[in-house]
Amino acid sequence: MIWSAVAALGLASAASAQTVTEQDRADARCFLSALSFKATKPNGEPVTASQAAVLDMMSAFYIGRLRSRQPASTPTAAIITSDMVRDVDTRLSKVFGPCLEGWKQYGVDLGETAKIYKIVEAELTD
Repeated sequence: MIWSAVAALGLASAASAQTVTEQDRADARCFLSALSFKATKPNGEPVTASQAAVLDMMSAFYIGRLRSRQPASTPTAAIITSDMVRDVDTRLSKVFGPCLEGWKQYGVDLGETAKIYKIVEAELTD
């Protein structure tokens, strides 16, 4: 299902001396689950265009978090393994739920940040 996305990231090779943390693995699973959820058509129905856009943003968020903690020289394959991909595909609903909750919190945080900017903007125009 998400094998093509994994291949596109260049995951065919590589071990790395970099330390991969549990948070790295969790973010990798969330990244994979967003991609997989989009591709698998849960409940037999395709995702809508707006759902697909949200899943794309969610996957970008999680891969961004993951990559921000690793040096650019760390191969993605050192973090996202074929076993991890199979595990996410097998347990998609269990993996995706907590990831969605993390994504929702990110949305709340963005909303709060927007409020802060409005306050600062109002102070600057006074």
